[in-house]
Order: sequence, then C-alpha cells, then structure tokens
Amino acid sequence: MGFGFVSGWLLKALAALVVVCLGLCPAVAQDQALSALDRALTGSLAEDRLPGLAIAVIENGEVVHLKGYGVSDRGQKSPVEPGTLFGIGEAGAGLTALGAMMLVEEGRLKLDTPLAALVPEVPVRNPFDQDHALRLVHLLEQTSGLRELTLGQRAVSTRGHALADTVQRFAPYRLESAPGAIRERSQVALLLAALMVERAGGQAYEDFIRARLFSPLDIQSAVFGDPGAGASGYGRDGETPLPPGPMSHRPGLNLHMSAQELAKVVQLLVNRGVNNGVALLQPQSIERLERMETGPALALGLPPADGLGLSGFVHEKTVFFGGRGTVGGTRAVWAYAPDLRAGYVVMTNALRPSQAPLLIERYLTRNLALPRRDTVEGDPVSSRNLEGLYAPHKPAMVLPGTESRVTVEAVEGGDLMIGGVLYAAVANGHYQRQDAAVPTAAFTMWKGRRALVLDGALLVRQPPQAAWTPAILFAAYSVLALFTLIRLTYWVYAGFVGRLAAQGGAGLRYVPVLALAGLTALWVFITYMQGLDEPVRLALFGRETYRSWGFYLGSLLVPFLGFLSFWRGLTAGYGASAVIRLYAMAVGILVLVVSAALAEHGLIGLMTWR
Repeated sequence: MGFGFVSGWLLKALAALVVVCLGLCPAVAQDQALSALDRALTGSLAEDRLPGLAIAVIENGEVVHLKGYGVSDRGQKSPVEPGTLFGIGEAGAGLTALGAMMLVEEGRLKLDTPLAALVPEVPVRNPFDQDHALRLVHLLEQTSGLRELTLGQRAVSTRGHALADTVQRFAPYRLESAPGAIRERSQVALLLAALMVERAGGQAYEDFIRARLFSPLDIQSAVFGDPGAGASGYGRDGETPLPPGPMSHRPGLNLHMSAQELAKVVQLLVNRGVNNGVALLQPQSIERLERMETGPALALGLPPADGLGLSGFVHEKTVFFGGRGTVGGTRAVWAYAPDLRAGYVVMTNALRPSQAPLLIERYLTRNLALPRRDTVEGDPVSSRNLEGLYAPHKPAMVLPGTESRVTVEAVEGGDLMIGGVLYAAVANGHYQRQDAAVPTAAFTMWKGRRALVLDGALLVRQPPQAAWTPAILFAAYSVLALFTLIRLTYWVYAGFVGRLAAQGGAGLRYVPVLALAGLTALWVFITYMQGLDEPVRLALFGRETYRSWGFYLGSLLVPFLGFLSFWRGLTAGYGASAVIRLYAMAVGILVLVVSAALAEHGLIGLMTWR
C-alpha cells in the first residue's frame, strides 16, 4: 500500500515535470535563438561596414527583441538606440495605404475613386482616359503608369509647402502606360495617393496620420520634416557623411521614425488591425493590403508577392509584406509574415547592403519547413523560344544603365536562367527560384512582343541587335578615337601653316574632333554622376550651379556638333579626301545615335535644377 502510494506520487510528479519542461523548452529554445541572432547582428555590423543599426523583432504579435547597434554619428560616437530617428523614405508608403483603408471602412473613400474626382486641379495627361481612368488603387499598387520624378524634381526642396503645392510644383504629369497594366514604382504616385487621402480625410495628410494612426498607437517621436536630431547618413563606403535628403516627396522622404515606434505599425498589421487593444482596422482591410488587384502578375495568376501600398519580399519559406526606403544616407526596411504573426524593422545609416533583414527572416522562419514545389517537366523547345534580353518597356529617366535588364537562357530540362539565377518550371506556366516560397516569374505578350513578368514588374524582350549594339558602338568609338589621336597632331600643324584649306578645310577635321571630344566628356560626366551617392548627386546637380548649367548646355551642344560633323562630311568640296569625309560622317552618325539613346533617358537638354 505504501509502495503504491509512493509510486503514484512519483508518477504524478514526473508527469508534472514533463508538462513544465514542455512549456519551458520552447521558451528556452527561443531565448537561445534570440541570443544567436543578437550575436549574428553584432558581427554583421563590422562585416557590412555599417556605422549603426537599429532593429525590432516581432513574434506572435509581440516585440521580442529591440536593440541598437553601433553609432548614429561617427564623429560624436553617439550610440544607436531603439528610439533613434531614421529617415524611412518610400517605406512610408504603407502608412498612406493604412490611412486610405481607414477612410474606405468609413465610407469616405473608395479604392476605385478616380484621381480627378478628388484632385481635379492636378493636370494629368492620360491618353487612355476613355477606358482607363487613373484611380486610387493604381496609385497605391504602383500600377499608375506615371513616370518617376526626374533628377531635378527629386532635388527640389518643398520645406514649408503644403502637399497640394508640392504636387502642383511637379506638374504636369503624363501616363506612359494604361493604369493597371504595368507595375512601376513612382514617387509621383505616392504623392497623389497621399493628396487623395488628405482630401477625403478633410485635414492635412500629416495631421491625419498623426491623429488616426500615430496617436492611437502611442507613436510620439515620429517627425514629418527635419528631425533636428537623429542618425547621420553615410555613403556607400560607410564612411563619407552625406547631406540630408531634400524635404520633398511628401509624404515619404520627409518622415523620420525610430525602430521602436515603426514596430508598432508592424504589430498593427501582424495582429490584423489591432495593437494593444486598439482596433484601427478590420481584418478584411488588412487582407486587402496584402494582395494586388491590378497589374500583369494578377492577369497571369502569379501568387501575390506585393500588395496595396506594400512591397512583397519572397523568402524561401514564406512571403513577407512591408516596405523599404532610402533617404539622406539612411535606410529603413520593415516587413511581416501574416502566416507567422511575425515581423521586423531594420534601420541603418549608410547606403550599404545589410545582412540584418536576411538574418532576422531566417530566425523568424526557423521552425518552418520548406514549401513543396510543384515542378514540372519543361519543354526545351519552348524554353529556347523564351531566350533573350529583357528590359523595361520604356527607358528609365535620368541615368542610363540603372534600369532592370535581365538575360533569359534555357538550360537542360526546360528550366531557365533568369538574370543568372536558376528558375524551375512549375505548374501553370510559372517559374520559381529554388530560394523562393512561391513562383515569381511568368511570360506573356505585350503589344505583340514577348514579355517577362518578374517579381511583379514587366520586362519586354529586346530585339537581337539590342544585345550587341553597345559593343558595336564602343568599337566604333574606339576606332574613331584612335584615328583622331593619330591624325590630330598633323591636323593642328597643317591648319597652322594653312595646308588644310586645299584639302576640304580645317572644319572638316576640327568639327568631328570637337564632336567626339564632347561625346567623351558627356559620357564621363554621366558616369561620374552614376558613381555619386544620391544625396551628393542631388546636392551637386539638383540646383542651379555652373555644373548643372554646364551639363545642360553640353548635352545640347554634343548632338549639334554631331549633326554638323555629318553635314560637313557630306557636303565637303573639292580636294577633300574620301577617308576624311567618311571619318567626319562616321563621327556624326555615332554622336547622333548615342545622343538619341541619351535623349530617351531624358538626358539631352535636361535642366537638373528644375
């Protein structure tokens, strides 16, 4: 009897101990994983050569890790704290979408409300207006068809101006594609969406966001405009201080927040519209933020990898939604995974890539299994028919070479190499990376041409000559430049002693030399601009200075000299050798062809300060 009592008591105690262990083990495992993440983040700071880093990690709707690493200012050695302010740039687009959905729930706004209904005074040239009105949903889903701001517009400071004045200052606007057809990021779209929220909300955009979003979430330190104090921005080397970005692009680039307070917005989304007992949105509204209802990816049946005002980050195990932005040398990334009820905020103060987002994503998905991929046997013949160079349907504004260009190559088994990354053929004609949870690529036709939808963006296959045209132009330039260098000394001497008058004149030689020299200087100048960090580029060329005027006048002079060179070669009189005439015409053709390409990027006659 005694033995039975004792053994029964031991069994109960053992069972209780097992229950306690089962409850504690996940917590212990989480603590160990968080400690490992903290060590990895500390190490990544030095590896990435970042001055500072602020992060927030959310699990099960709660902040489980909130910390600053490094310094906010290399000179003063001020430590980064969770409350340190960073510029968030385009990462603020999600706030506009949240505000819009609040008004939609109240019946004061609709996602299909045309822009002209609320903002009739803003001139938008829309050749598609009869069938495709520009609506709020297009602005928030970045399928508006509006072109991005130019270099000069991005440099404009609108400090002290109302949002409506800022929008008018960048007008008139023009649609490059039908609304809803193509997904292309545009600050203009975010400006116009914010203005629609302002009109429907009945108060200034900043006041609306403070009252309807920041105040209920107890966000107190967020600043629209100059923060006064905050993280200093540094360039791509992590060392060079950068000037703060211009106070334009409201309501995006002028908002500064801390990781601690931006995490409250992430919690609101993770908890389906509720944070700390405060219900700001219905779950259905949060779900609407996490899907797109316009754009090419929807038409092809690709899984949602972007949303309404939110960007999608496709991880190997799941899909995160959120935003990222850069301004004045600071970067902000925030994201959350609805199926995990988890998310994060990462803020850095240098224009360098950081491992932090990937490290945190791996931590949050540590218990998830890799999703099953429904790979299929691809058709090698069909895959070869998809090969080629794909680029945006319209050249990117401001600087050539910055637009997304990818090469598609067929590999064994019918799979594809897209931009050097292997994509496997899966169901429904889609293609999926090995490190992606969902398919992100598919092919379609656009205006009679083969097109690739990649990560939501539409890229059009270029003609075969597009791949080798740059090489041919460079070879032609090299030959002409070498010929010029060989003959230049003689031409200068012959011109000085008057021998060229009987050989077609000095202009037949000197004009091509000037055209070629001008083209060289223009390209060197553009390459120099490309190498600058954005804040420095805006500071140097975004205002009226001798540099910006020099670029403007030089960009007009170069094609003029190219035409003049061709004309002199074509009309050269008696005594001019055929070789020199061909040389002058070849230089003229080369300069005009390159100038035409630069004009497509908006670089010929560009007043960068306007």
